[in-house]
Amino acid sequence: MRFYEITADLGDKFFKKLKSDEKFRDNFSRDAIIQANDFFRNHDDKIFVFVVAYRLKKLILGVVFLETNGTAAVAESSASEFMKSLDVPHSEMKIEETTLHNISRLISSADNNNYLTDDDDTLEELGLHKAVGRRSDFGFSERIETAEHTKKELFERAEKLFCGESLKPELERIYMGGKQMSAKGHPVHYAIQSDSPDVRREIVRIIFSALRANGRVENARYSILNCSEDDECQADVDFLPFYRANSGGMVVMDYVKKKEGDDDLAVPGICGIKDMCEAAKRRKNDTLSVLCVPRSPDSIQEAFLEHMDGMTFIPLREETIFGKDAERYLKSAAESANVKPNKSLYEIIRDKEKGFLAADLDMEFDRWLSKTLKTNVYPQYAKLGGDAYLSCKKNPKGSAYKALDDMIGLSEAKSVIRKAVNYYKAQKMFRDRGMDGDKAAMHMIFTGNPGSAKTTAARLFARIMKENGLLSAGNLIEVGRADLVGKYVGWTAPAVKAKFRQARGSVLFIDEAYSLVDDRSGSYGDEAINAIVQEMENNREDIAVIFAGYPDKMEKFLETNPGLRSRVAFHVRFDDYSPDELYGILEHMAAGRGIRIAPDAREKLAPIFGAATRSADFGNGRFVRNLFEQAKMNQADRLVTMDSRDISGEDVKTLMASDFEMPAALKPAGRAIGFAA
Repeated sequence: MRFYEITADLGDKFFKKLKSDEKFRDNFSRDAIIQANDFFRNHDDKIFVFVVAYRLKKLILGVVFLETNGTAAVAESSASEFMKSLDVPHSEMKIEETTLHNISRLISSADNNNYLTDDDDTLEELGLHKAVGRRSDFGFSERIETAEHTKKELFERAEKLFCGESLKPELERIYMGGKQMSAKGHPVHYAIQSDSPDVRREIVRIIFSALRANGRVENARYSILNCSEDDECQADVDFLPFYRANSGGMVVMDYVKKKEGDDDLAVPGICGIKDMCEAAKRRKNDTLSVLCVPRSPDSIQEAFLEHMDGMTFIPLREETIFGKDAERYLKSAAESANVKPNKSLYEIIRDKEKGFLAADLDMEFDRWLSKTLKTNVYPQYAKLGGDAYLSCKKNPKGSAYKALDDMIGLSEAKSVIRKAVNYYKAQKMFRDRGMDGDKAAMHMIFTGNPGSAKTTAARLFARIMKENGLLSAGNLIEVGRADLVGKYVGWTAPAVKAKFRQARGSVLFIDEAYSLVDDRSGSYGDEAINAIVQEMENNREDIAVIFAGYPDKMEKFLETNPGLRSRVAFHVRFDDYSPDELYGILEHMAAGRGIRIAPDAREKLAPIFGAATRSADFGNGRFVRNLFEQAKMNQADRLVTMDSRDISGEDVKTLMASDFEMPAALKPAGRAIGFAA
């Protein structure tokens, strides 16, 4: 569908009469309503033209094409035909393709000015009421791209993005067939993989401009529909009217993470992806779909691909750039900001062997620009002390920190992690304010017995760092000895580097790190540790490495390499849980599954948890999980022996004291009966 806003110059006599004669004005309003309906019916319900308002000797009209062949020339002839039916003399007309949001606003204005009977009824008759307006279930944004670009210009823009390996071949394919005026349908759709919002937007514009220049899309308008991975999301939303409203154009499905304070924003999440994809598949021949997803696969990307069967997607990937290419990128960014680059800018890429993504360079450039503006461009701010600027918030922000804070126990671990995050935030704040902060490494050691929530805390720490702008991706990459130590000579260092590349912008979690230590020096394990130490230094500002394991063995591990201990900024100890904490974990675990623990069960559980904490192989949270699962089995065994008519919903949801048993491994050994041999 295509929408136009048209402004026509009125003749002097007509305008004066419209302005001064109330009866003439009322008759004109009535005729405008009648002619709008008649025009729509006479054009097979495919073209709707209506009067919006008049002002300053100009008449404003709206035009809606329900089919996709509504060119500007057809819009002009339709408006002229409509005004002729109203006996409106006019001269020049200004014709602009407009957005769905704006055509809805024009329809509402026409209703307010008595040129339409009811805006909601009009939107419903046009099939737009579920796509926009008061009855829409989601929000979206739109862009109009009317500028025409040559093939050469688009290739130059693609070159600046460092996406040439995938983007330029597709541009060649788009231009290969020439402009198609008759064929309908889209042979392919697109999946843009980048962590940089700026890179995504630019690729979308380049592809859209090329497709429009070659007749593959007709509209000058495309829509952006944001999608979130949040659990609180929409399902059973009818996206089909939205896709129909974008026929002849393009829909960009852009993955976003909702910011704090955006809870009232209607953003479809994973549970709404299926409905969105179904609409995209049904309209795939008249509406082009573009997925914008992270560079590293995640749950929302998998949800898209799972439901997009039958559609072919061309991946357009952001590339990792090195050396001179990264230098040119930074230089271009400085020139765009009209700031002269200097040596400190290129310090960002001093390691010529290190690769960068555009998102990494954008973040570093923003830091450099902030400092340069306060020191070189506006030196009057250079001498201001730290107290002249707003400080960081006291506590780390975001849902992940709340999730960590809500965990049972772990008081020391929570305190150290909070201090660590605040320290990293302070260093970032100092750099952003033009002061020289430490280039703090974010590496940690987690020590604790099995089941003490080290992995869960590491996963939350990654999210906390992401939510506070300290890591760009915020994923947890878990590895062990098999992932880092090669089987043959020369395999280990590349394996370590590959894992660090995968963990860019995230947390690399090395569980049971002491398993890397071999009995002899010069072994593959030593090579792995040496490579890890080197990569920790090379990536100190973009990766947080967490070594995890038993307390006594971790101390031995730190002694294997002189540089290892000095590169670890924080040691986080995970203490064993107390009996009371174990009961709290059990209650929390049960509540998460809609189950309650009978009050009298606590008395029975106290000696069980007490014995567990004294056992040599105490499993902490794992022990609670096993106890809970065994109790559920005992409950099931108890209920199936009862008359089903006597079982209430509360019985099914409640674990009784009798359902919990002391594990055999914790029972005291009895004295043997009989004679010993």
